[in-house]
Amino acid sequence: MIRLFPKSQKFLWTGLALTLLFAALLIYTGDAPFSIVVIVAGVWISWFGAQYSAISAHQRMLAILYTDKKPTLFLANYPALLKRCHKGSKLEAAIRAHIGNALVAQGSFEEALPYFTAENQSTETVLMQTENRCSCHLYQENRTESDAELTKMDTMLANSNRRLQLRTEESRHMLGIRRTLLDGLILNEDIAFLREVVAHTNKPLHRSATRFLLSKVYLLRNQTDAARGLLRSIVEDGGEIWIVKQAQQMLSDL
Repeated sequence: MIRLFPKSQKFLWTGLALTLLFAALLIYTGDAPFSIVVIVAGVWISWFGAQYSAISAHQRMLAILYTDKKPTLFLANYPALLKRCHKGSKLEAAIRAHIGNALVAQGSFEEALPYFTAENQSTETVLMQTENRCSCHLYQENRTESDAELTKMDTMLANSNRRLQLRTEESRHMLGIRRTLLDGLILNEDIAFLREVVAHTNKPLHRSATRFLLSKVYLLRNQTDAARGLLRSIVEDGGEIWIVKQAQQMLSDL
């Protein structure tokens, strides 16, 4: 993570340089044993401080997309991080996924799909990319492609550890609801699940997407007032995302 942000790298190298300078001074003054303590402490503080700085900077960038819902602003700066990653690393795959998510938030689904692939072939990475591709196909109402991705996802989950299964449980359920909705089907327990997600998620972008999905469920059941309320909340929450524009259009059509 440190290599992604020049300021964090500068913090690290400055800290290491000062540590070595102080240690050399101690050795020069005859306090060599204490210099070892200084080196260990200095290296740890420098690395921890640089890592904290990098993680904080990364979180601020992600907040532009997932909290502020401004994918265009996010895409103006974030893709530059790809060039600083180790090719084939999990970090590179995660950064590619965030770029893809921003393109999806814009409504650029075809442009997003290539970012939902990665050289890293760890189970977690492949599962994440499969989930993202499936979501993208569902937005495009591509039944065949989304079914293939869901089958792949289920096969992987069946052979994964319990921790990964639990972590993916909500998103897999969400994809299943979106797929059955394409065929005009919905269960009462799925409605309850979506309401629960809307009520408890702390991610604004995810909340808007879930409200949008739930509004489509209500419209399928001819619950126009409930759908209208959700669409209004999407518009009121704002954000430069395609879902807001679509909600505005749907409201004008009701």
